Amino acid sequence: MIADNRTLLYLFTQTPLFMKRILTVAAILIAVTAIAQSRLGNRPGGQFSLGVRTTTSMFSNESGIGTGFGGQFRIRFFELLNSEWFADYITSDIGGGIGNRTDYHIGWSVMFYPGFAYYQGQKGKLQPYLLAGHCFDYTYVQGNDFRENNSMSRWSSAIQGGLGVHYPFHDRIDLSLSGQYMYHLGRDIHPEVRYNGAGTPFLVFEEEAAAGLEGHLLITCSMNVRIADLWKNKIKGVQDKKPIEEVQQ
Repeated sequence: MIADNRTLLYLFTQTPLFMKRILTVAAILIAVTAIAQSRLGNRPGGQFSLGVRTTTSMFSNESGIGTGFGGQFRIRFFELLNSEWFADYITSDIGGGIGNRTDYHIGWSVMFYPGFAYYQGQKGKLQPYLLAGHCFDYTYVQGNDFRENNSMSRWSSAIQGGLGVHYPFHDRIDLSLSGQYMYHLGRDIHPEVRYNGAGTPFLVFEEEAAAGLEGHLLITCSMNVRIADLWKNKIKGVQDKKPIEEVQQ
């Protein structure tokens, strides 16, 4: 109980600056989107997409490169503002085969399309975007040795941000590639390699007493299909694709 309280206290007192930066960036993106939206209209608002994804994780600690797969859906709020809700399953090697790590991610990201490089979903045009978000993470590590119960797990929360690009090759289908850095806020698990009397290596896991930041690079490739429009636009001259001035006349 004391350790849990210390973890919460650390998260609230030691990481506000980074969180403030993330929130500030998100607020700026939303404000810029609102200004640009008044000029572009709400044409794609309400688009709902489903997708599948493959993920590569570059862990910065003792774990190697992780690979996995997952799924996602997107809800587009405005022309320049989209959202992505995802789930990932990632596995990686520890110590050259003497252990393994499994990560489960469930989270969301806000995707902002800069107005100076917005191509309205034209086929064959690369569409860049910025993204920032949050996720929950469950990590399970296990040693592949003779000992029983040689494993450890943890729950943590994470924030992430990065860049991405869409390649729409069909009116309703796109390929997407993104790279983002993810910060996990929680107590880290450290694997240590030891050897028994016969010289066989095995792993010992230790969990940090206090919470800290663990970061890694996440690269995701996905294919997404737009399947529905959840709401219709109410702006005159937009839903029927006529200029507003013409409608008013």
